[in-house]
Amino acid sequence: MPDIKRQTAVKCTIKQIKEGNYVQKHGWDPNYIEIQNKKISRVNILAAIISKESNTITIDDGTSNIAIRFFNEPEKADNLSIGDIILIIGRPREYNNERYIVPEITRKIQNKKWIEHRKKELELQETTTERQPSKEKPLEEEPKQAAKPPAQEEYLDNEPLKLLETIKQLDKGEGADTETIIKESRVKNAEKHIQDLVNEGEIYEIRPGKLKIL
Repeated sequence: MPDIKRQTAVKCTIKQIKEGNYVQKHGWDPNYIEIQNKKISRVNILAAIISKESNTITIDDGTSNIAIRFFNEPEKADNLSIGDIILIIGRPREYNNERYIVPEITRKIQNKKWIEHRKKELELQETTTERQPSKEKPLEEEPKQAAKPPAQEEYLDNEPLKLLETIKQLDKGEGADTETIIKESRVKNAEKHIQDLVNEGEIYEIRPGKLKIL
């Protein structure tokens, strides 16, 4: 069996998932959707649940809607309700010309300000892609500032942001050691913040004691 690497979950809109070119691969190579010249096998979506039936929910992020199908673990849909804001990390699939997502991580989002934050992130991402600086003539316009996370209780002191930055600095490709992250970041209640980041889908544990940013 080949060494299969976990693909990064890319933040995008549902419209992009539905309009991108879906490529079916064979063997161990993952299927993917071409979005903005990127081959995306895993997506990170923030959206509201607009309908629910059996093992399927439908979510809408303001650009379009798409089905989330819990084939293997239908019980995970039991605690989800219409109107919930959720973060979905999963793999886009296509069957009979219908796009849907098979979820890996599903988390309720309590602070609805994250919706506006995600919208700004995606707008910035799209603008950056569209604006290709000319080699002959530099852009005169100042670059836009990155969207800042919404202010919520656990983010007021920026402690999770310090953890994310520390993970980014320590990760050389194989993930960052949890104990080293806690020591280097000097963040109070680091274990709790790390668990919150895992729950929010911002980071994941590639193996025991090793964390990586999605």
